[in-house]
Amino acid sequence: MGGQIAMRLAYSYPDRINKLFLFAPSSYMLPTDAFSSLIASASIFPAIMHLAFEASSVVGFLRHLVADPDKVTLRMVVAYSIPFMAKDLYPSLASFIRTRGGDLPNDSLQQIQADTTIFWGKKDPLLPPSIGYRLLAELPNATLHILPDAGHLLPEETPETIVSYIE
Repeated sequence: MGGQIAMRLAYSYPDRINKLFLFAPSSYMLPTDAFSSLIASASIFPAIMHLAFEASSVVGFLRHLVADPDKVTLRMVVAYSIPFMAKDLYPSLASFIRTRGGDLPNDSLQQIQADTTIFWGKKDPLLPPSIGYRLLAELPNATLHILPDAGHLLPEETPETIVSYIE
């Protein structure tokens, strides 16, 4: 969700943001529908989410998100596990689901003037690269780099490649 936050900042404060680096940013998602909002409002919903996350494996989740499962390290597993241990996470996620207003609309994206570099993994199982091409068409000063041997966790999978574009 960091890419969506960065784009909102660039849209809202064009005089403060002159460059964006986006890593497969969430885009074109609609606001939460009424049914999902109602389900997320149930007092038991955070506990159900907690149970669902406990039942799933962080290792399995990470191995699904990367192009090469052998790149999942113990350090990654520990780092990605820590937020799920916080007891306030699940009520916060429920609140987020209930109130999610949707991503920036096309006309707002077209007003972002910051130089924007978009990175996308060709093998991203979560957000397809087609979203990156759509963003490239919407953002006036954007370039898109499709990384052939990467999935969704770009900084973890291809740090050297990303650094070479940023430097």
